[in-house]
Amino acid sequence: MIHGSYARFLDKALARPLMTLLIAGLIFGGAIMVFNVVGFSLFPASEKPQFLVNVIAPSQSNLAYTDKIVRNLESVLAKEKAVKYYASNVGKGHPRVYYNEIQENEHSDFAQIFVQLDPHTSPADKQHLIEKLRSAWTPYPGAKVEVKNFEQGPPITAPVEVRVFGDNLDSLRLLAGRVEKMLQQTDGTIYINNPVSLLKSDIRVDINKEKAQQLGISTASIDRTVRLAVAGLTLGVYNDRNERDYRYW
Repeated sequence: MIHGSYARFLDKALARPLMTLLIAGLIFGGAIMVFNVVGFSLFPASEKPQFLVNVIAPSQSNLAYTDKIVRNLESVLAKEKAVKYYASNVGKGHPRVYYNEIQENEHSDFAQIFVQLDPHTSPADKQHLIEKLRSAWTPYPGAKVEVKNFEQGPPITAPVEVRVFGDNLDSLRLLAGRVEKMLQQTDGTIYINNPVSLLKSDIRVDINKEKAQQLGISTASIDRTVRLAVAGLTLGVYNDRNERDYRYW
């Protein structure tokens, strides 16, 4: 039945080629106009009622300072009616909660909040809440707060990425600063990350191995002691769990 209807329609179309081309052109033009209304994306945002909040405190901040910022953010999330619950992880990223989200390694100046909304929250309402939080937390005093929606597709560093190549680190830092300033002045850009903006110092410890052996001290013990003095060591894991949030140290 369908084959017969298609054959009759094809015969009529071939009998009037100019009319057929005109109708096809109108349909094509209408489809292009629809793109301006509905939009187009190769990997659209996830429609799940979930999103992440990344907290980046100043470099080398301790856990207590990062935790204080997280608690302030939690107090705001607790007042949002659409938020069903949230889970906070201070000092490390959450385990993989979405297929293309990679867990952040341990460092005291980072925290992450996983936010679960009411299951009946529409994608439009979720996006409205995300934009509301971005406006309220950008900039945030004493830290950088990123409200991040889950995206489909392979993991990417950022939608727009600028790479500067060269052998001189000072020149790279200067050029990267110019690019960062240019992006900040561009409408629609948020969460600009410049990895070389932080000046870091490297410390090299020269061990007198002969004297260390005479004193019965191993190189591994010296390395452990230096790490403990400079960056600290993980001695254990503490879980503080209640009805509202989950916090891992």
